[in-house]
Amino acid sequence: MRPRHLYNAVFAWLVFSGGRFTAPFLEEVAGFDDTLTGLALAIQFGLASLLNPVMGYRADQLEMKHPHRGRCFALAFGMTLATAAFMMHGVVCRVLGQGTMAVFAHMFLRVVISVGWASVMPVLDGLTLAYMEEKGLGRSEYGKERVYGKMLGLEDHLWTLSFLAMNFGVQICCP
Repeated sequence: MRPRHLYNAVFAWLVFSGGRFTAPFLEEVAGFDDTLTGLALAIQFGLASLLNPVMGYRADQLEMKHPHRGRCFALAFGMTLATAAFMMHGVVCRVLGQGTMAVFAHMFLRVVISVGWASVMPVLDGLTLAYMEEKGLGRSEYGKERVYGKMLGLEDHLWTLSFLAMNFGVQICCP
C-alpha cells in the first residue's frame, strides 16, 4: 500500500478524533473554561512535540526487530490509544460529571491522547521514507505522498462531516 493512502486515513482519523474542534469539545463536554482549555491544549501539544522523536525512535527499533511490521504496529498502537482516550471523555462525563476529579480525568486523557498522537506522524513519515527507499523513489517525491489527502480535497469534506457528527455526539453524550 502506498503511504499516501495511509496519510489520507490518518488525516481522516485526526478529523474524527477531535482535530480542530478540540477546544469547543473540551468546553462543552468537560466544562472547561478558556484557561483550562488553553492549559489542556498546551500540555497536549507540548508533550506530543517532546515525545515525537522518542516515539519515532521506538518505532524504528520495533521495525528492526520485526521487519515490515514494527512501524505498522506502532502506528496502530498510537491511533488506538488516542482513539480510546478520546472516547473516554464521554465516560468521564457520565461517571464523574463536573468537578475537580473530572477536570483531572479530562486532563489525564489529553496527556494519553498526546502520547498516541506523538506516535502517529513520525511513524508515518518513517513508513513513507522506507517505502520510497524500497521502490527506488527519490526523496523529492516525499511531499507528494504526504499531502495526497489534501490534494484530493477529502480533508475539507471530512471536517464538515465530523463537525456535524461531533455536534450530535456531544449533545447525546453530555446533555
